Amino acid sequence: MKRIAVILLLATVALAAEARIPKSESGRIYTKPDPADSGGIVGTISKGTLVWAVAVDHDRKRVYLGDINGDSFRFDNVAVGKYDIVLITSDGKVYEGLALGDPVTALPPVSVENLKKRIAKADEFFNRSTPHRLGVDGDRAYAFVERLRDRTILKQSGEVLDAEIRRLEVIEFHQAGDDWQMVETRHLYREPEPGAGKHRPFLQPVNIPALGNIRVVNTVKQLGKIMVPLN
Repeated sequence: MKRIAVILLLATVALAAEARIPKSESGRIYTKPDPADSGGIVGTISKGTLVWAVAVDHDRKRVYLGDINGDSFRFDNVAVGKYDIVLITSDGKVYEGLALGDPVTALPPVSVENLKKRIAKADEFFNRSTPHRLGVDGDRAYAFVERLRDRTILKQSGEVLDAEIRRLEVIEFHQAGDDWQMVETRHLYREPEPGAGKHRPFLQPVNIPALGNIRVVNTVKQLGKIMVPLN
């Protein structure tokens, strides 16, 4: 998992007028499948075309990148464990079954507002962010967050990157009174999207319980057709 030190480093870099992006950053996110692991996950969605599929274990130590084909997704050589799936579609929706705990409605409003402030300030390389879903488990809070960078970005070569960068992550916080301290974050998606200055909208999030808490052992788990909203 990426620790808080990494977050602070990125924030420091962002203070420059033009931020630089490391090469092949997204390639470091995903767990390399082990041929010795015989587990897997297979499924389809009832509507839409997939462009990305990710499976993350409940400890957020393993994040697998899936194979996609139209409305279907597949993960092979997955280690034993419980997994949640995140799917992105070509029309800008993100379907997820992430285990984030209970709804934050039981928290005092000031505590929720402080949590949102911590999320916004956590990584200033990305000038726009939104928490898609929040959850709480005892003195810990979890946030599924999307970030966008639509300001000038330089490649390591010094050339301007003609793209905007989108990132999805799960952040863990520990409670400190009515405030929160970020403990760690796990990136799920980080990709440049061609064309700078387009100020793209955030993805449309939909929580799908059938995409969560999937137990994988030594066989391929068949999820069948996952029903998603028509619109």
